[in-house]
Amino acid sequence: MAVFSIAAILFAVVWLPHSQGQSIAAPGTTTAVPGTSAPGSTTAALGTSAPGSTTAVPGTSAPGSTTAAPGSTTAVPGTTTAAPTVSTAAPISTTVAPVTSTGAPGTSTSVPRTSTVAPSSSSTRPAGSTAAPGGTTRRPWPRPNCDNTMLTNTQRGIFLDMHNNYRGSLARGQGEVNRNWGIAPPATLMYRMQYDCDAESYAIQAVSNCRTTPLPEDAIGTHKQNIHVLRTTQTTPEGAMQNVCFSLRKFLLVLGSLMLMQGAGDMVESIGKLRWSKMAWWDNIRVGCATQNCGTYYVTSCMYNPGGNYVNSYVYRVGAVCSECSPTNCDIWGLCRW
Repeated sequence: MAVFSIAAILFAVVWLPHSQGQSIAAPGTTTAVPGTSAPGSTTAALGTSAPGSTTAVPGTSAPGSTTAAPGSTTAVPGTTTAAPTVSTAAPISTTVAPVTSTGAPGTSTSVPRTSTVAPSSSSTRPAGSTAAPGGTTRRPWPRPNCDNTMLTNTQRGIFLDMHNNYRGSLARGQGEVNRNWGIAPPATLMYRMQYDCDAESYAIQAVSNCRTTPLPEDAIGTHKQNIHVLRTTQTTPEGAMQNVCFSLRKFLLVLGSLMLMQGAGDMVESIGKLRWSKMAWWDNIRVGCATQNCGTYYVTSCMYNPGGNYVNSYVYRVGAVCSECSPTNCDIWGLCRW
């Protein structure tokens, strides 16, 4: 028991100082308290550097050192690092303006370095067109416009149109029947008529007293006269006007295939032929007419200039339609403008 007690005391003396982190220094030495420095030594506080050393703040570089950013390349000292060469070009785009054509048919309109040709087209002129061959637009044919109030311009237009319609049909050789020769032949030159106010004034004189016979030649100037009597008033003045042309057409006779004015046959045929031929004479270019209601009949007179009706002369020359008329003046009715 005494032995056990001695052993326990020795264990306590030897072991316990070691277990508490204490050290026993030899005599003549300096022992620093744990966590302190011995006299004559330098101790840096935790997180600081000893004097003479350089400590960088966490996340910074000490002076004289180089710290590269993450993901970058750090060159060895003495080398040259060039910034990467970057070339940025604007997107290259090409915009071409739409190609349009504003030219008249048969012309070409181009944008720079392009060529646009207008599509070719074909147009057929309708009846009454004012376009000349080759596409040139002609001036409109003059319409009647006179001051005398005995007729309206509409009535004057009836007279003018019925004359030109008949002359055109005759000139084209399309259907006017010559009693002795079948269809009347075409004309090389047949002028288109214009309405003439001076000629109308002579026609008004001729019908104003309801006379049924022509005026004396010296009373009508340079004109020649037709006169027509319609033995009824059961129609309008316009109807009486149209009846003139219908009546005269039947006198296309005894002229032969050359349309030559020869000696007269019997008096009735001779008078009818002379009336018809003034309406059809190739160079009669002016006409003016008037109609009068005389109670039981209508009398109508038309005056022509220059007149025609020359014996042993042609009513018109027979041949190809408009062959003696400039192509630019030949209209769609086969009449020659002037």
